[in-house]
Amino acid sequence: MKTVFKVWNILIIAFWGIMGLILLLGLLGIGSLVDGASAREQALGGAVSLIALFALVTPVVNVIMGISGLRGKIGTATKIAYVLLALDAVNLIVSDNKGMTILRMIVTIGYVITAKKSDTYAVY
Repeated sequence: MKTVFKVWNILIIAFWGIMGLILLLGLLGIGSLVDGASAREQALGGAVSLIALFALVTPVVNVIMGISGLRGKIGTATKIAYVLLALDAVNLIVSDNKGMTILRMIVTIGYVITAKKSDTYAVY
């Protein structure tokens, strides 16, 4: 089970790292869209960039969770997974894309179960 947990952490780091880079590139693209615009449009672009920065919270937290899991800090990784579940619960209420949110919740619950089983069979 420990091998499955390590592979799962590597996949989480890879997937959410790529998603974070894509979001970051999108944020940089927002700034270039308002180039040459009026002051009001630039202010609106800045506000959109600030709001879009909150989209980076999930990828960053997932990568931190994956790194904690790889380092063997299963308690920390599990606590972070619970935080992600809470964020997904809020997202389930707010978001229009409920299917993807439910899928993320199922994957996170699977991560917690795998982490607990990995910690249960650990040899100290």
